[in-house]
Amino acid sequence: MGSDSNRCLQLADFVVNLDFQDIPKEVIAKEKDHLLDGLGNGLYGAVSSFGVLVRQYLERFPTSGESVVWGTPSKVNCLQAAFANGSFANLTEMEDAHHRTKFKPNTVLVPAALAVAEKTGASGAEVLTALVVANEICLRIATATHVGKEGYARGWISTSSIGTFGAAAITGKLLGLSVEQMAHALSLAGSQPTGLWCGGLAMSKRVLIGKAAENGIAAAFMAAEGITGGFDIFDGKWGNIGDIISPVYEPEFLTKDLGSYWMTMEIGLKCYPTKGGVHSAIDAVLDILRKEPLAPQEIEDILVRTTTGIATNKALHHFPPTDFYEAQNSMGYILAVTIFDRACGLKQFTEEKYRDPEILELGKKVRIVPEPEADKLAPKTKTTFVDITLKDGRQLTSRVDYCSGEPENPLTREQLEAKFKEVASAALDDKAMAEVIRTVGQLETLSNLRELTNLLIVA
Repeated sequence: MGSDSNRCLQLADFVVNLDFQDIPKEVIAKEKDHLLDGLGNGLYGAVSSFGVLVRQYLERFPTSGESVVWGTPSKVNCLQAAFANGSFANLTEMEDAHHRTKFKPNTVLVPAALAVAEKTGASGAEVLTALVVANEICLRIATATHVGKEGYARGWISTSSIGTFGAAAITGKLLGLSVEQMAHALSLAGSQPTGLWCGGLAMSKRVLIGKAAENGIAAAFMAAEGITGGFDIFDGKWGNIGDIISPVYEPEFLTKDLGSYWMTMEIGLKCYPTKGGVHSAIDAVLDILRKEPLAPQEIEDILVRTTTGIATNKALHHFPPTDFYEAQNSMGYILAVTIFDRACGLKQFTEEKYRDPEILELGKKVRIVPEPEADKLAPKTKTTFVDITLKDGRQLTSRVDYCSGEPENPLTREQLEAKFKEVASAALDDKAMAEVIRTVGQLETLSNLRELTNLLIVA
């Protein structure tokens, strides 16, 4: 079967044959920023109470290997490392994100790439190339399957259900698979999607992203040994990934402008440790607070007007939150603590904060409703209006179309590094963080990626 008649083979051909020199410099620069961001989030997760549980799970299956469990002295096999680091990386909810598809590349792809690179001895340029090809095919698969909207409505988590393809592409690229082997790897990966939202506010969402990294790596190693998956994962009449994930499937998007338009440039960076649908509202609240030095006690009502998709998202209506995970998703709590602290970072999500009676009392005043104007602009924007009504009758309003960190409203270099340090400082000291930043900045010059991963070992 020729690659011109089968989309799985077309994607495999792109993955196998793209060279570092084919990728525009601005795409490489962006990928390095997102890799740094992913490392920071993973390091924070590694030393959290959740990270301890993941490490205890790994200890039930003792193994030796060459891949670092970030933020620890441990090295395990690449499957286990990708699982652990991928699970860690989503904990903060401060990862990167592709707005339209809800796909978060660096939580699943960076852990897979680094774990496999340590096994194969890949160079920095080879890893960057593998990460970019994985971004490009994952975002096209996510677009074609409508996983960010119709698939989400069915209960699929975009990153874990699509991330297996990216992890397989990365692994196959670093292993040097042929086009046919790569196609089998993609098919084997697509037969192992993970991630249903039924446990979305529990720890399961995090481990499913780690599992997607692990499954994708396994798929490529299977294909390398000659295990076949067929080529029908995208075009088959029965059981193709598009029909499984969503009632809307547009397979023409799988290869649209592949290699000429770089979807990597559409990925943003999340600035707050919350569900992405809240970020525009956080920005709007902070904008109001900058203009008006009001006290929480002056507030009568907080109305959030946003897209129907965000306004009807059940997770955002969890109130009062009972744990860290619910607090990250509770619109009422998030906006209330932001008003009290004039900030929204990890320090705002401690148990002391989300059980504070004054913050919770203000959180009761938050309402979320659909806004027709926001719906008209979606999915291009996450337009959100916040109206704060004061007890003296005044109303303060702010509108945000592109929240901080989106490609249309990008972080400065200083903000990017500050974000990395906020999370990575949980595991690394200042000197180590500076060395990681420096090394990632010149990643394409590294002859062996272990020059970077050795910096992630913490005794």
